[in-house]
Amino acid sequence: MKLSKKLLYSAVVLATVAGPTVSPVAQFATSGIVVRAEETRKVFKEIPKKTTVNIYKLQGADFSKVNKDGVLNENGEAKTLEELNALLQTNVQYLDGVTFKYYKVKDSKTSDDKLKEFDTVAKAEGEEGRKLLDVDSAKETKATSNGLTTVVLDSDKDAKYLFVESKTPEDKVVTGAIAVPFVLTLPAANSNGEGYYDTINVYPKNTTGDKPKVDKDVTKLGNDDDSYEVGKEITWFLKSTIPENLKTLTTFKLTDTLSDGLTFTAQDASAIGNVKFGDLQLESDDYSVSIQGDQLSVELTAKGKEKIAEVISKVKLIKEANALYEATENNNKGAFLSIEVKARINANAVMGKRLNNELKLEFGHEPNKETVTVPIFEVPEVHTGGKRFKKVETGKQEGLSGAQFALYKSHSDNTYSEPVVWTKELIAVNKEAIEAGKFASTNPQDGEIIVLKSGTDGSFEIKGLPYGTQKEKERPNNEAGQGETKGSTKYYLKETVAPKGFVISQEAVEFTVDVHSYYTNPQEINLGTHPGNANPQEVNNNKRPSIPNTGGIGTAIFVAIGAAVMAFAAKGMKRRTEEN
Repeated sequence: MKLSKKLLYSAVVLATVAGPTVSPVAQFATSGIVVRAEETRKVFKEIPKKTTVNIYKLQGADFSKVNKDGVLNENGEAKTLEELNALLQTNVQYLDGVTFKYYKVKDSKTSDDKLKEFDTVAKAEGEEGRKLLDVDSAKETKATSNGLTTVVLDSDKDAKYLFVESKTPEDKVVTGAIAVPFVLTLPAANSNGEGYYDTINVYPKNTTGDKPKVDKDVTKLGNDDDSYEVGKEITWFLKSTIPENLKTLTTFKLTDTLSDGLTFTAQDASAIGNVKFGDLQLESDDYSVSIQGDQLSVELTAKGKEKIAEVISKVKLIKEANALYEATENNNKGAFLSIEVKARINANAVMGKRLNNELKLEFGHEPNKETVTVPIFEVPEVHTGGKRFKKVETGKQEGLSGAQFALYKSHSDNTYSEPVVWTKELIAVNKEAIEAGKFASTNPQDGEIIVLKSGTDGSFEIKGLPYGTQKEKERPNNEAGQGETKGSTKYYLKETVAPKGFVISQEAVEFTVDVHSYYTNPQEINLGTHPGNANPQEVNNNKRPSIPNTGGIGTAIFVAIGAAVMAFAAKGMKRRTEEN
């Protein structure tokens, strides 16, 4: 069979290097000297019944220096990585793990542009796709070693095949080509009209980067557990690695969802603190903020992605999950994205129970997006605690009402001088006890010193006090954290008013807040308003010393003795007067 001009134009296969389609004949030129792959293919005079197609999947961080359709590979020749680097003006590698699904086109005259509209499997196998493609005979092939997968296609008649990526590697974020299929036209004619090839090489590209990993810290980078007084501001750190192909991603959004016992400090961007990538401080127009109730999202804008992309090559990226987990600094020697988010513990918190929040990262290229979350053993938490008391007479169990106590924080030397004061959040979390008369003030105000008061049954309590210390990265055997169960903190009560008939104690009452000081088992409690059930600490009082009553026998004796003394004195004075 002889080659016609029409056949040369429509049937010659020139595999596009890093492009979305196999295009008609064209020449390309490159500068510099490269080592060329050895051409071992034969040219056949007759059209081969079958054509072997070697698909080498390429990956690189940036293909912006070449046309989006790639660089043409004349005659489907084999290329070395060195040649490909020169052609694409970037460093490329083979990408394993990509799966293609390929369809034979029912009418080979269908335009490539029309076929490329079916850029996903869902579209290809939809109603419109089925009109043009042989969906029922479609097959899949996966690139394995050196990004290579090989298929053998019928080529004895004019034919077109549409290749669509159906799966991406698990450890990579792939953009650019997953929504851009490529088209093969067979048979593959030699460009000089000498015959046909029975083997061709195709080099579709993917813009790739390591799949992002996320982590979260509290109070400071590298810290997983902490304890806070209800109402005090807490800083959370949302952390994510940044893939080298960031600017090609259409979506890069972190979403933080608080547990019921936490509240953002504001419902606007003021709940966000510093946003950094290494030493680069991002500005407010580099990201957008959305807050709805207990859910906050921060998404990088096009400007923010471009700003980060400009410095990626100048910093050392943190790429691995463990390195991100252990990071205590974010700078150019170990760069990642960190976002400070401000929140508080609210009145719904269960005393002694961990309060955490769920962080997820949504990223990718339309229409394919992925989501990653923080591994369970890396989820940070905060906690707060409470304490129950009962005022009793020394040696007895009957409760004493009306005693009042100022509340103090403990110093490192087991002394006290700093009183604990009301905040609006502490007022809210102690609302039931305030209404039950277990505080001196029935209408406490923000900033007032907290004074507890024993109720009619002698009981009183306080909720919302921090306990324990910060816990660094302590996750043995990749187990979930239990920072809320560890540690305790001392506080002091100083009696200011004693129950009626009792003496004010001169000794401060030391007590300890820990995981079990308000609830015996906080994990069984789901509502922060549930009454405490831990055994209360007894606070003893002694009665005031007895004084004899007026009119009793003691008084009569004193009166008699006084009268005798006065009579004796009067007699002595009379005698002295007579002698004079």
